[in-house]
Amino acid sequence: MKFITKLSLACASIAMMASSLSYAGTVPANALFDNYVGADGGNQSTQDVYGGANYDIEWMTVDRSVAGELTVQIKSAFISHNTSSYYDLGDLFIMDRDDYTEADQCSDGSGRVGCNESSHQATSDTKKSTNQWQYAFDLGGNRGYNRYNQRGNLRDIANTGYTSYSSDVIKTGESGGHRGWQVIMSKNAPSAVGSGGHWSTNTYSDILTMTFDISASTLMDAAQLAFRWQMTCANDIIEVVTGAKSGKTEVPEPGTLMLMLLAGLGLFASRQKKVRNSKV
Repeated sequence: MKFITKLSLACASIAMMASSLSYAGTVPANALFDNYVGADGGNQSTQDVYGGANYDIEWMTVDRSVAGELTVQIKSAFISHNTSSYYDLGDLFIMDRDDYTEADQCSDGSGRVGCNESSHQATSDTKKSTNQWQYAFDLGGNRGYNRYNQRGNLRDIANTGYTSYSSDVIKTGESGGHRGWQVIMSKNAPSAVGSGGHWSTNTYSDILTMTFDISASTLMDAAQLAFRWQMTCANDIIEVVTGAKSGKTEVPEPGTLMLMLLAGLGLFASRQKKVRNSKV
């Protein structure tokens, strides 16, 4: 019986370790993968990531509670690289799927999109995009290395006409970067919407986690949402569409589940032994 008890404790420890480590090395079942390239000054581009693997964005996950809390996670090598990069973490842009138009496909046969998309800013060599992002989750000014529980705000950036819209965002053309005139950050001018939120970075797993409230926004009524994220140089861009269904429950991996079951059986046996000993 002592062996079973010890085994159960060992299994419990292993299960906890497996549960905490598995996310760093595996892809979540609800991951939405990066398939977006992005235009540079209106010119066609067939290169997905500028600057090498340190700027690669792999996937995004979106979970939504019934009360309207969104949790968005982004997997990117840039999360740990930004400490040695001139550039920084960008803001998360969001809009109703009904108003979103996916960019054209690339002509290189890769199936990626965004090669022919021009930025929202109208200049001599770019055309106004049909997409006007309605909200941005603003990470604020403290965007450095390995941040935990930083304050962020959801901002309404959807004004009529591109001139007003442009005054509420910062683009790569204003701060450098390789994909000219891509929206990268919200300015602080637009008022915050709702109760705000927070964000953290995990440089071990290269994951940026943002949690914020959309209950006071028009996004609450949307059947589907479109999302966009990038670093401030826009060396890589991810745009995804999701239903953001509420009430998602994480299911442990089979190996972790078996270890947890063994641990439970061992602890149950130990408790039964104590009950019998107390009756003697």
